[in-house]
Amino acid sequence: MLLKQVYGSIIIPVEVLEELKSLVDFGLNPSHIISQDWIEVKPTFSTDIFFLPKQKIHIGEAAAISLAKELQAKFILIDDRKGQMLAIQQNLKPIGTLGTLKIAKEKGIIADVKDTLDKMLTVANYWLSRKVYNDFLNTCKEL
Repeated sequence: MLLKQVYGSIIIPVEVLEELKSLVDFGLNPSHIISQDWIEVKPTFSTDIFFLPKQKIHIGEAAAISLAKELQAKFILIDDRKGQMLAIQQNLKPIGTLGTLKIAKEKGIIADVKDTLDKMLTVANYWLSRKVYNDFLNTCKEL
């Protein structure tokens, strides 16, 4: 799995684990993700982020931000734009899917981001605007 190759291990809050488990309701089987030994689940104890009314982010993102702050993490994996903005306000460095692909290319884990990104767009129903897609490939010198 690409996340393991790029980051080695990741820590997720209990709330994200629950979100993953709920994928069963949509006909998906998250057990292959949940059972990975390189994914550690930890509770978050600081809940101040959960009660910020103006932020309107999902509980998983709020918990991830709180946990990252508690652990004094170097960065946080988060794609949600509102979550990224809140993470920055909390002095965290958010990295999303595109950032992870770029790191994977830089580390030589993948030869190019275009093939991987195209698979994500077609197979996994990942969505990007054409502009973001082209800008990202240009940044990675693949356009």
